[in-house]
Amino acid sequence: MVSSKDEEMFELYEAFILAARNWSNEWNVHNEISLSPTHVLILELLELDKVKRPSKLAAELHITTGGVTALTNKLVRDGFIKRSHLEDDRRAIALEITDEGRALLEDARKQKMMIMKKMFGMLSSTELNQLKAAFNKMNHGASKEGE
Repeated sequence: MVSSKDEEMFELYEAFILAARNWSNEWNVHNEISLSPTHVLILELLELDKVKRPSKLAAELHITTGGVTALTNKLVRDGFIKRSHLEDDRRAIALEITDEGRALLEDARKQKMMIMKKMFGMLSSTELNQLKAAFNKMNHGASKEGE
């Protein structure tokens, strides 16, 4: 027998999947920058730090260094980030956002804000804060279980 909490979690899961699908569809329909949300996140993380090693970026994104390489290859090829060697360890690779990457990031932020307004604009400030708190609690709990 399924408990009412199990049923509520199942309904929440379905709502979450639908919201994720809607976000993805909106991104694809309005994507004027030809980058994925993960590419934009990489640019945002690189903007925060002057130089970042791929292993640190992989840890922040919760992906492998191979995944970082695959994602950053496009950004390097298009001139939005550059790879270089670290001064103190010439074998180590560093990633850095370029001026072109910063300019593109501004366009990406406008695109992201437009989608966020469409997805979340009907929610009150109270509802936004409740949703944010719920996601933060859920993400914190999920990371604790993985330890």
